[in-house]
Amino acid sequence: MFRHTIPIGRVLGIPIDLDYSWFLIAVLTTWVLAVSYYPAEFKGGTAAEYWLMGAVTAVLFFASIVVHELAHSWVATATDTRSAGSPCSSLWRIRLKVNRDASAEFLIAVVGRH
Repeated sequence: MFRHTIPIGRVLGIPIDLDYSWFLIAVLTTWVLAVSYYPAEFKGGTAAEYWLMGAVTAVLFFASIVVHELAHSWVATATDTRSAGSPCSSLWRIRLKVNRDASAEFLIAVVGRH
């Protein structure tokens, strides 16, 4: 069976898998920033500088998504909920947990929308 994700590792015991679609989205994000946004906002730079800035921005953007989703998972783990094993993002498969307890669901939701 074909896997649609690449295992990246574990953070705080939470498994993180990278979906193959991430590569396309990362390239598109970098490209848009490098050829459109950064040249318009920061005139006088070289093409290499714009591409580097675009790549760094794309990595930081996706890292912020991972941190956001890990916050949901960490709260779910802290409230001792059971695993649902479903992806919480089309780009990252961070296993969130599901709970029937309203207070635990509230805490999970408070750290951001999932």
